[in-house]
Amino acid sequence: MSATCFEGISTNPEILAIADHVFETVRLSLQRATNTLNNVPSTTLPQKGIEKDAFDFLKKHQTNNRGAVSRLGGLSRTGRRRIDITNTNLFGTSVNLNFAAPQTVLEQATATKYFDGLKLSPQTLANAKWDTAAKKLVVSTDNNTYANEILKALAFKRVLFEPSLSVPSTPAPANARELHLKLASLKAVRRFGLEATDWGDDSIACGGDGLEVLTQQHVKATQFSIHTFKRDGENFNIRPDRTFVKFDLNRSGLWPRTFMANVFLAEKDVDGGFIEFLQKLWSAIGAEVIKLATELAMAGIGATIGAVALSEFPIIGTIVGAIIGAVMGYLVGLLLESLKDDIFAPPDSPIGTILSSQNSFLSGESKKTPTYTQDFSLGESRYLMNYYWELVF
Repeated sequence: MSATCFEGISTNPEILAIADHVFETVRLSLQRATNTLNNVPSTTLPQKGIEKDAFDFLKKHQTNNRGAVSRLGGLSRTGRRRIDITNTNLFGTSVNLNFAAPQTVLEQATATKYFDGLKLSPQTLANAKWDTAAKKLVVSTDNNTYANEILKALAFKRVLFEPSLSVPSTPAPANARELHLKLASLKAVRRFGLEATDWGDDSIACGGDGLEVLTQQHVKATQFSIHTFKRDGENFNIRPDRTFVKFDLNRSGLWPRTFMANVFLAEKDVDGGFIEFLQKLWSAIGAEVIKLATELAMAGIGATIGAVALSEFPIIGTIVGAIIGAVMGYLVGLLLESLKDDIFAPPDSPIGTILSSQNSFLSGESKKTPTYTQDFSLGESRYLMNYYWELVF
């Protein structure tokens, strides 16, 4: 089996339920951090957790990105109502949150059984069985079959290449060293919308990050300028093709592995830097979010993080990656509510590929996938990005 590429967050309802609950915790933690920053009464800052990390980040960037920090403070709402000290309903669960308590939002949500009932079925676990005596998952020994089961369990919104398991794969000549996501071109279908401030040339910047959970690879794509578009329909070929992120395939651990990337575009203006702002915010809170997602995924097989090594179970690492991909998508959507003049919304973020082994080829038994297109929109503006994945030997 050659690798399968995909776009979008998982559509598996069990995975989305966990992602939704994790994100609500992140959202309310961000609100508590901004409440503290803005001296909102009856709010204190815990000495650990997401809100402490978020507060430290926002405090640090209050000077060099005051606009983004102040606007983020108005984003975390339920309906149009702030949550300060209240009993609220999240996904049918009554959660009593006290922003003045020493406990974090996560600790309070856990105590009120907010995460109870979140389960992963055997189907979502790619038909893996938990061996209580051996304290391990029992999975298919055939990596190709297992990779295909993982892909079906995740049910990504758009599968860009569906392999036929009946066709044997030709082994690669040698183990690949790295996997690269390459950006080939960007086309301005429509440069601007109807707003007066949008008339003129569009200077487009790009950035984001990549994630592979099993081998703990979180790689940042430093923000860079692509091109200044002067007319609608203009197509800019990125020469040479830009390596957006690269993953090390030589790291020890089991296979299959799922690689994901979040690609963001922004109109570069005097208040620019929002891609880097998002990237740095995620760096501040990401470890805690990954820990929470991992705990919930491991609970689905009746194990704790300490009982097993995450890197030993590809499906758990992949599920955690899918949860994080969804949470990142939600976080971008949250920021877009306020920063919509700056960040283009990719409808199917993230993009990714799954490799069954280090000597797997990519789609079509090749070292390189076909070129795919991701659509970015901002009001009436629309850009098309061409990209592909490539193995480096």
